[in-house]
Amino acid sequence: MVEAVTLAHPARSGVLASALSKSPGVEVFFACDDRYEFCLPKTGMTRLPLSSISTREFLDSLAAGRTVYGERQLQAYIEQDMALISQVKPDLIVGDFRVSLAVSAPKSGVPVLNLTNAHWSDYSLNQDYPVPDLPITRLFGVKLAQWLFDRFRPLFFYLNARPLNRMRKKFGLPKLQGPKEGYSFGDLVAYLDLPSLEPMAALPSTHRFIGPVWWSPKFAPDPALSDFQRNKPLLYITLGSSGADDLMPQLIEIVRTMPVFALIAMAGRPCPESAPPNIKIIDFADGDWVAKNANAVVCNGGNATLNQALAAGVPVVGIPINMDQFLTMAAITKAGAGITLRGSEVKPKLRDSLNAILHDPRYARQAQALQQELRGLDSKRLFFEFVQDILTQQISNALEQDHGDKT
Repeated sequence: MVEAVTLAHPARSGVLASALSKSPGVEVFFACDDRYEFCLPKTGMTRLPLSSISTREFLDSLAAGRTVYGERQLQAYIEQDMALISQVKPDLIVGDFRVSLAVSAPKSGVPVLNLTNAHWSDYSLNQDYPVPDLPITRLFGVKLAQWLFDRFRPLFFYLNARPLNRMRKKFGLPKLQGPKEGYSFGDLVAYLDLPSLEPMAALPSTHRFIGPVWWSPKFAPDPALSDFQRNKPLLYITLGSSGADDLMPQLIEIVRTMPVFALIAMAGRPCPESAPPNIKIIDFADGDWVAKNANAVVCNGGNATLNQALAAGVPVVGIPINMDQFLTMAAITKAGAGITLRGSEVKPKLRDSLNAILHDPRYARQAQALQQELRGLDSKRLFFEFVQDILTQQISNALEQDHGDKT
């Protein structure tokens, strides 16, 4: 059950669902909004409709610092969830950013495995929260906004969690402590991160790292790229489905004057009518192929493109706007495999940041070290083993219960 507010959630869940559907004896139902139809599983499972708020509504709420899911929206989600659960009667629910499952799953009596990032876990040892690009950031500047955010973060988290807690109270469920518990709610939790990037307290057996999951649309490699690869550094630039719309013109203006070639993937946004000679602009790219041939990746810090860069061992300049992206990029930057810029820093700092990434070999070495760690994690296999352990335990418990009843 997938919340399709950005491309990353249906794409990564689709990869895992497709892998699971190949297992004998497992029947998979994939419930998701069809707005990202091109990345959803086509075979091997039953597709079910599951509506999500629009991507624009989601991004506008984050940009304004508003709670994304109010009580009315959550009520509609919960009703839809429970109707689907009643229809399918699953043994296990796998949720990806479907926060309403914190009500609908326990009320339906079905265990839920939550796919999430480790920085949302209560077991995370990271206590640093960069202030997102909120109205207070633009009004007071980053330094003062960070000071205010640090002091009022408990209130901010409380207000963010209040609608979900009110719905849990309405359905007779105990209160959650904050939005982190809502985002990582689950009987079981699978973390889609490299363990080295996310320091954690000792985890219970119901929490496991399965590693990053990446997906890329498959297109034939563009022959025009080969000419530039021989004599210029190649940049792969995309702001994904959730980057700031006003940043792309700035990126193009800066990159056009640099001795590089850039491939820009607009990811469904309107493409400019023309581009400078050293820039090629397309709608979607085979991100895996481009990242493998790139010298640097410029993105919004979202999971989808970052995972492609990690898999290719390529350093990143990230330009995040929301908390999730800032936390993800903070880990990459701390590891020395990238640089984080705010939107307001693009004009004064992007050129120097790109030159550092391209010419300081330490960034490439650190990115390649993360690539080696990623190669040791088979997320599809680890996910399958997690699910297999869960279902095996359920069968064992059922047999024990049946034996006890007969006795």
